[in-house]
Amino acid sequence: MQSEEKKVLFRLVREIEELEVLIDEANLKANPNSRIKFDYEQLKDDLLLITQGIHAHIRISDFTPRTLKPIVGQYGR
Repeated sequence: MQSEEKKVLFRLVREIEELEVLIDEANLKANPNSRIKFDYEQLKDDLLLITQGIHAHIRISDFTPRTLKPIVGQYGR
C-alpha cells in the first residue's frame, strides 16, 4: 500500500475514534423517556467493525506478496 494512502486511512481511524466521544455525549443527553430511542451501542459496534476492517486492510496490504510469473524455463537437454 502506498504510504500516502496508509496515512489517510490512519487519519480516518482517528476521526472515527473521535466520533465515539460525540456518540457518548449524545447518548448521555438523550431523553430517557423518548418513545423512539437511537441505538448508540449499535452505532459504536458498527464503527468498531469499520475500524477493524481498515486495520485489517492496512496489515494485509503490507504483507501480501506480489503475484509472480511462474518459472517455465527448461534447463535440461
